Amino acid sequence: MAVLSKHPVSAPPSAPVREKTRHILLRAWCIFVLFLALSGTFTVNAVGAAGAGAVTVLSAVVSITLWLSIRPPVNWRRVPWFVMAYLVWAGLSMLWSHWLGTSALTWLLLVITTFQGLFVAAVLTWREVVRAIGSALKWCLGLSLLFELAVALFVRGPLRPNSSYPPRSTTRSCSGVAATCSTAVASRASSATRTRWRQCA
Repeated sequence: MAVLSKHPVSAPPSAPVREKTRHILLRAWCIFVLFLALSGTFTVNAVGAAGAGAVTVLSAVVSITLWLSIRPPVNWRRVPWFVMAYLVWAGLSMLWSHWLGTSALTWLLLVITTFQGLFVAAVLTWREVVRAIGSALKWCLGLSLLFELAVALFVRGPLRPNSSYPPRSTTRSCSGVAATCSTAVASRASSATRTRWRQCA
């Protein structure tokens, strides 16, 4: 005769496997790489074209070093062939390009971006890739709002790329940051604070 028991048949619950510090740092680096890819012209406007190029090349060197150190398994059959075909076609287009230097630089950046995508996809699982993209988007949005707020509070006017002040004749459409949204948010917050103080008084 069966005996009733409150204990489940399955194994008792246990704590999840703790991630290693090395893998946490690797995921943080992947978030930084995705941030560089998703932030657009942030690096160019912050440190200039030469600085952005240096950051891009250094990030590629770090990723190559990590790839050679980790040696992640890659299923090359699942790599989309049209991406590689486009890389080859873009490289061949330099043969008939009238601006060879610009085309070569653009092709180099395209190769680095493609390699960084392969690196992130190789060292992270699908769930970790989704989490890393979400974290990178959070950093992009958070830093953008923080920068807009800083411009609205301290500069109190439009700001051109490379943190330069535009001349008085420059329209808002030609400036990098108009600070319109942040100015409205800051004024709304200050007015709400003054109303709250009046109610408390």
